[in-house]
Amino acid sequence: MKADRNKLIQLRQAVEETFGQTPGSPTDFDKLSLQIQTFTKRKLGVSTLKRFWGYVRSDYNVTYTTLSVLARYYEITIPQRLLGVKVDAIVGPQNLSVFNRQDTNEIFKKIKQARISYIDRICHRHPTNTKFRNGWLRRLDSL
Repeated sequence: MKADRNKLIQLRQAVEETFGQTPGSPTDFDKLSLQIQTFTKRKLGVSTLKRFWGYVRSDYNVTYTTLSVLARYYEITIPQRLLGVKVDAIVGPQNLSVFNRQDTNEIFKKIKQARISYIDRICHRHPTNTKFRNGWLRRLDSL
């Protein structure tokens, strides 16, 4: 799959934000692979991750599956960012404590607003997707 270089860089940065660092050693890639599998229930091999980050030279063309799994890994942490807790893709006691002190309606409003912003960014970057915007927003309203 031929992907836009800038989008790949953005996805790398988003995954690095979630992971807490830029993977730069074999151990880092082992940890990242394990964390991705733990939180997405999907496995990306260490070799795939090394090629994606350019840690090893290759004529690697990223696959749709790899992009999907990496995007899902990043998306898991969106609620943590909205709650202002440590972004680590782990739903632990601290996250639950902060969540339980929040007004549930306010949390869902924040999540919904984040999704609307995401939809608007998609439509802004790719105007041909604007035709889907109303349908996407109706789905959000049905939640």
